[in-house]
Amino acid sequence: MKIKMTISLKGLVRPDDVAEGFVSYCPSLNVYSHGHTEQDAIACIEKTVTLYLETCLQRRILESVLEKAGFVAVPSNAPVPVSELEQDYIIIERLRDKNYDKTFDIEVPINLIAQEQAANLSQSAA
Repeated sequence: MKIKMTISLKGLVRPDDVAEGFVSYCPSLNVYSHGHTEQDAIACIEKTVTLYLETCLQRRILESVLEKAGFVAVPSNAPVPVSELEQDYIIIERLRDKNYDKTFDIEVPINLIAQEQAANLSQSAA
């Protein structure tokens, strides 16, 4: 059995003279990265967020990390309260005031397989 879920987050990017390039940021997880160009910085934060979430999943701490970041599980058919959307919007706007010029979407695919299949893959690789 295989499950694929996608975590969607917002990212921010801005030029930075000290870093001699661009700094990228995922405010929901408080994760930073950088690159020589804006596109490099965006690609780097996408890889960084993916690695961060995959590592949390492997260490079995993903739930606590997301909870600490302020996330809660809601049923897929439950509407997200407007107050929650406004709160996220305010955070992003506040960061833009600090010279984060551009926002972008980060899509992190997380692939899960049944434990038995994972064991079979490990044995095949050995």
